[in-house]
Amino acid sequence: MSFFQRILSYGSVIAILLLTTVIPASASTNTYNAKFITSMTYMNVGTRAANLSIKFIDESGTVINYPIMNSDGSARTLAPNASASLGVSVLRLSTTSWNSGAVISANQPLATTMVQVSSSPVIRVRPVSNGFSASDAHTTISLPYVAKTCTASSLTTRFNVQNIGPSTDDITVNLFWPNGDTAFSQTFSSIAAGQIVAIDLGSTSISNPTTSGYVIPSGCAFEGSARISTTGTSKVVATAFETSTTGRSAATYESLVSPGSNRIFMPSVLCNVNYGDGAQSSSIIVHNTGASVARITYT
Repeated sequence: MSFFQRILSYGSVIAILLLTTVIPASASTNTYNAKFITSMTYMNVGTRAANLSIKFIDESGTVINYPIMNSDGSARTLAPNASASLGVSVLRLSTTSWNSGAVISANQPLATTMVQVSSSPVIRVRPVSNGFSASDAHTTISLPYVAKTCTASSLTTRFNVQNIGPSTDDITVNLFWPNGDTAFSQTFSSIAAGQIVAIDLGSTSISNPTTSGYVIPSGCAFEGSARISTTGTSKVVATAFETSTTGRSAATYESLVSPGSNRIFMPSVLCNVNYGDGAQSSSIIVHNTGASVARITYT
């Protein structure tokens, strides 16, 4: 993907989702420890009625096929320009927490999105992310910003990586400090097509916790970027879920960026814009995905 984040993702046959699902309700004082349930919405952007099916694949590679049916047991179709939603909690796939990826297949192109809804009444955010088509996947992808207990909100990142195939492959995750030094590296072996790798920086030990030429903010265990790659020909997609270990209103989603671009368009950049809850400004994070030093300009 050439953009930092997408509003919708289109797929000619398959839309690929990453999601985190937690079934039990609970109260939490921060978004990192909160329990979230995924609701996905899909839209038929084709010209004919769509037949759909959903497949869930968890971290162990277990596959659960979920046919989308009407109450009478017949296959449900989706008319052109029509949309529908599915709350993952109603599927009763597990009685405990469950972290998975999903693949929606259809005979028409789809646009998909998903929202994470907390089961805690005090959590005031509903992070939104999007599905990916196969053309969004690459053998190497980047997440421009990941963190461990960083910034005033003590942000900590969780991210899921999904192998979309065509075959089983090894997936390597590298974390880099802002100056390019490696902070962490791990290879996950024999990840099947459709299977996910889940990374929680809150429980990840940063193997190189210090770096030269960059002043680490006080109290910050890590902040930087992630580079994810396969050793073979399989391609991957990823999303990052940034949560706060101290607050109830900080939680955002970040989509993969790959293979990078010499020009990036950002439709929503704010400077002291007040929508009724105080002035808001944007922070722009740039990750050089190239092989040489980059010169960057903003307009």
